[in-house]
Amino acid sequence: MFVPRYIVLPISLFAFSLISQPSSALSFLSFDARSMAMGGAGVAEGNPGNAALFNPALLLPAEERLRKTRFFHSYGGARLIDRDDFIDRVRRIEDRDYEESIDATLARVRGQFKAATLSSAELRDLAGDVDQLLDDLESVTRRPLRGSASVGFSAGYVDQRFSYGLYARNYWVVGAEVNVPDLDAQRLRQLVALSDGAADVLEGLAEIETLVESLQLDVIEDLARQSVAEQRVVPELRDYADIAAIGAIIQLLTTAPMEAEQLLQRVSVDRLEQALVAQNAGMDLASLGLDDVDLRDYLRYQVPEDIDATLDYAGAEVTEVAFSIATNRLLFEQLTLGVSFKALDIDIIEFSQPLDDIHFGAYRHSANRQGHRRFNMDVGAVYALGEHYSAGVVVRNIIPFTLQSPRGTQVEFEPIVRVGLGYRSRHIKWALDYDVTTNEPLGFDPDKRYISAGVEWRLWKQNALRVGYRYNTVDHSKLPSIGLGLGFQQGHIDMAVTYSGSGEEYGLSLQAGLQF
Repeated sequence: MFVPRYIVLPISLFAFSLISQPSSALSFLSFDARSMAMGGAGVAEGNPGNAALFNPALLLPAEERLRKTRFFHSYGGARLIDRDDFIDRVRRIEDRDYEESIDATLARVRGQFKAATLSSAELRDLAGDVDQLLDDLESVTRRPLRGSASVGFSAGYVDQRFSYGLYARNYWVVGAEVNVPDLDAQRLRQLVALSDGAADVLEGLAEIETLVESLQLDVIEDLARQSVAEQRVVPELRDYADIAAIGAIIQLLTTAPMEAEQLLQRVSVDRLEQALVAQNAGMDLASLGLDDVDLRDYLRYQVPEDIDATLDYAGAEVTEVAFSIATNRLLFEQLTLGVSFKALDIDIIEFSQPLDDIHFGAYRHSANRQGHRRFNMDVGAVYALGEHYSAGVVVRNIIPFTLQSPRGTQVEFEPIVRVGLGYRSRHIKWALDYDVTTNEPLGFDPDKRYISAGVEWRLWKQNALRVGYRYNTVDHSKLPSIGLGLGFQQGHIDMAVTYSGSGEEYGLSLQAGLQF
């Protein structure tokens, strides 16, 4: 079938001029059951009830049996994207109750410090707890959780050469990710290094003391103590290096000052001197009137009292009301053109919450969202390639605009373009779509550029089985889907589920409609 160049060329040039222009927008996420089950494909093959969600040109179907009819459809669907086990990781942090365990260990370390009984075991426990907290915080930092949902309805009249439709839908996309301030992470790492360094010194000195006492040789003992006092190995002690125990003492004396040197980088020696003198004399700090002294008073680095980690949210809630029209009378019968005129209410969502005080419903609060109203349009075309095949193209939100979040972040909405192929026969239909533009969706989600494919088998009468597959060419994620359509004389009920094999994404949709 010959397609006039003056039709194909303008559409192609406009669509492919956007290939290199990423679009910050809501991507082609499908929430109606039919297209969700078919992998999100629906630009060149669909029914009038779903036309406004994909391509307004599909409002006038190629199948004659669907013309001269009226329709009413409603749907509801939701998706959850958890690519990095965010939910399980956050639950693990909550179950371990780090705040209580670390506070308890710190209290024991402070008590032992004041009583001159500080042990390396407690310091190791403290370092281990803080190190595990760091690992768990890093495991959720900048790893987003994203949820989206939509409800809507469409109604319209399909004639032989013109079709008209009205639709309304509400959908929201919200992403959340943990943010740990760099300063907090640095202080925690310093606390781990300080605790491990102090434990190394204590253990090294304890081993020296044990070895010296076990030898029971006054001369060697005096030389060893002299070496400890002078922080160097006195030459006379090296004369006994061939004795295994003495060799161990020399090795410890050689390494302990290095460990002590690392520790001194984190400890204020001048402020610690009085406390150390008191403890070496066998007195606790309380007996000297220093019971209010805290171990943290002598550290060069501040030990964080609280971790200022937050859960950051970003997304949008959109309400669309649109009037759509499609016709094949403008040029020639094989080419159907459609347009949707849309009124948009867009709330840009952006806010943060402390990680220990999370309320997911806070996205509804007016202080956390900035409202905007805009007009926009979707335009689409479907060309019949003979009796069974069709090709389609759609450009959504052809008018670009920039909106602002409550925090002043600029959010750009650009046109997004998709092309598709379709096939239909009495018992089978299939659809294949490709995103021409790379979309930068809201809510911390990775960029998207989908290839979507789906097949529908009519099992008997008006009942159908659908399967689909979606592939993101940007991050190479994959998502299979399956659905079932149950039809009756003047209506239908559809359902669909999606689930990635790795458990990263889930989706569910229900749809019902009447046709008369």
